[in-house]
Amino acid sequence: MRYAQKTNNIDKDIIKFIKNNPEKSGIIYCLSRKKVEELAEILQANGINARPYHAGMDSMTRTKNQDDFLMEKVEVIVATIAFGMGIDKPDVRFVIHYDIPKSLEGYYQETGRAGRDGGEGQCLTFYTNKDLQKLEKFMQGKPVAEQEIGKQLLLETAALCRIFRVPAQDIAALFR
Repeated sequence: MRYAQKTNNIDKDIIKFIKNNPEKSGIIYCLSRKKVEELAEILQANGINARPYHAGMDSMTRTKNQDDFLMEKVEVIVATIAFGMGIDKPDVRFVIHYDIPKSLEGYYQETGRAGRDGGEGQCLTFYTNKDLQKLEKFMQGKPVAEQEIGKQLLLETAALCRIFRVPAQDIAALFR
């Protein structure tokens, strides 16, 4: 597993990573539906067979994208956390978090989708403090107790990312 501070070139970094891992199946998690759609389009424009997946899509398209991923007609699925529950695809080779995950438990479940068949599985997480601010904003309006629990989960996840942060030069090596 690798953790990296986001750069201005995160989309470019992800494209290079995927192209350096051709014909490998992967999942990219994003916090928002908008980012899922944007990133899927960017990947497609760069010759990567990617599709979006999120709860806001019509069910027929969402089901088709999921089925195409499971049947290996699509290499990369860009998704919110709505994707993955009940998915049994043992040959996922990479999981990328475009944004910091909401909790360590969620992160554990999501990264656990890589390499289930005992083969290679790579996990890469990009994050910034803005991710934390975005998630805190999502929690506004929820009951105070829920906000407190959510904030604690975020702080734990952020601490893990800081502890295991990989120096920029090591992350750059992934994309050569």
